[in-house]
Amino acid sequence: MNLSDELAGDYATFAGLEMVTFTPASGSPIEDIPALRHAQRQVPLAPLSAPFAMEPIEATFSLFAALLGTRTPAAGDTLLDATGATWTITSTERLTLASRWRVVCRQQIAS
Repeated sequence: MNLSDELAGDYATFAGLEMVTFTPASGSPIEDIPALRHAQRQVPLAPLSAPFAMEPIEATFSLFAALLGTRTPAAGDTLLDATGATWTITSTERLTLASRWRVVCRQQIAS
């Protein structure tokens, strides 16, 4: 067993996991994938006279490679999060000895 194999099950030790559905642009979805949503930086655009709240439309998730099998996340694939929001993957990066994927997503807004 190599170190990469030892990291494959580490997803079970993370706090704050949410279950997502990963759907490749072409292919069938994989349901109930534990994912870790990373905090987004808030950058003020300009001083405002009244307080307001704004929902982030971009998010970064970590997906654990062992749970995706042979699937490789790519731009155009989607995630359905625990709240029912759909996120389109815009970029991906393999991390931690190839044991997880960091995916940057943009939320699909219903019109």
